[in-house]
Amino acid sequence: MGVTVIGGSYRETCREPSIDRLLGSGMRAAATLADLGHDTQLVTCIDDDTSDELSAVAHTLGIRVAAHTRAEPVTFAYDTPLHHPNTYGTSAASPLHAADSAVLGFGMVETQWSADASVLVIDPQHASVADLLQRCSAGRTAIVLNEHEARRITGEHDLTAAAQALLAAPANVVVVKQGAVGGLIASADGVEAFGAHATDLVEPLGSGDAFSAGFAHAWALNDADPATAARFGSKVAAAHSLAGSPQVTQSLHCLDDPLPYPTGQWPRVYLAGPFFDLAQRTLIHVVRHALLQIGVEVFSPLHDVGRGGDEVAVADLDGLAGCHSVLALLDGADPGTVFEVGWATREGIPVIGFADSVDDHGWTMIRGTGSRVVSDLASAVYSAAWAAMRRAAST
Repeated sequence: MGVTVIGGSYRETCREPSIDRLLGSGMRAAATLADLGHDTQLVTCIDDDTSDELSAVAHTLGIRVAAHTRAEPVTFAYDTPLHHPNTYGTSAASPLHAADSAVLGFGMVETQWSADASVLVIDPQHASVADLLQRCSAGRTAIVLNEHEARRITGEHDLTAAAQALLAAPANVVVVKQGAVGGLIASADGVEAFGAHATDLVEPLGSGDAFSAGFAHAWALNDADPATAARFGSKVAAAHSLAGSPQVTQSLHCLDDPLPYPTGQWPRVYLAGPFFDLAQRTLIHVVRHALLQIGVEVFSPLHDVGRGGDEVAVADLDGLAGCHSVLALLDGADPGTVFEVGWATREGIPVIGFADSVDDHGWTMIRGTGSRVVSDLASAVYSAAWAAMRRAAST
C-alpha cells in the first residue's frame, strides 16, 4: 500500500559515538515504512550540495523522493545521543504539500507543509500542532509526540489531561511517548497505557521517528486500533535500536515482550559517580537530565545531598535504599561509587555500570556478582531505567 511521508532530510552528526549520515525524521520514517513493505514517497527539501547524496541514499533505502530546493544544508550536531543537538543551517524554503490516501508528516526546520489525506499522522516535533491541523485536511488524524512536547503545547503537566486537550485540537487519536516507560494512547474510547521493549543496545537518535513510522504502518495503513498501533510503534522503535538503522524487519523478531507500564511505585534510579571536578560533574548533569527525559525519577547525591564530608554518607545511602536500580559511572574507580555498587548488590538492587572499557579487570567483582557493565552511555541510561521498572513492578 502506498504512503507519503513529508519531513526533513538532514545531516546528523555525533561526536561520541562517531556518526555522520544523511537521514533526518522524514528520510528515516520513509525508509522504515519502505522496509515494512510499503511503496513510499518522501516529500522533502534539499540543497544543491546535498542533492546527489540524497538521491543515492533514497535509492539504497528503496524510497521515491520529491525534493524541493532549500538554500543550504541543515545539520543536527550532537555531542552524544543524550545531548540536545545544535542546529546549523535553518534556511527557509517554499511550503510543501502532500496528497495521498495515507500521509505521515513531521515538523520541519526550514519550511511549513500542508496535506490532504484520508488518514493523516502528525509528528509535530517543534512545529505548532494548531497550525498543522489548520493547513491539513484528513478523514482521520492522529498526533504522535513525546511527553515534553505534549506539556509544552498544552500547558498541562498531567499527561492524561495533556492528551485529552490534544484530542480536542481536534484529533481522533493522540499518542504521548514517555521514553523508557512507554506512553499513553488517548481516543474516544479513553486513555490507555502501553509499555516499552527493553533492548541491550539503544539508539536514541531517530527512535521517535521509527515509532511514528510503526504507528502509521499499523493505524493508517493496516486499520489497527490505536492501542495495537502504539504497541507496534514501540516495537519498531526498539527494533530500530537493535538494527541501528531503518531496516527494522529482521530485528522485530528478536524482541522480548514489552515491560508493563508503571502503575504503582514510579521507577527511581540512583545515579552513582564521582563529582570532584568539572568533567565529572558535567557527566553527572548530562546523565541525570537524560534519565529524567526518558521518564524515570532520579536520586543524585550531587543534586539531592550535595558535596560535603563524612556526614553525607548516611544521606546518600538513605537515598539509595529508596531506589530501584543504580546507574554507576565507573571510570576512575571512585571508592565511594564502588562502595555504593557493593551496598546495592547486597540489598538486591540491580546495578548497571558505565565504563569505557567493560572488560577492565577492575570490574571483575561487579560483573561477577550479576551487574552489567556497558560502554555505550545511552544503552547504560536506558538499561538502568528498565532495571528500575522491573524492580518497581515486583516490590
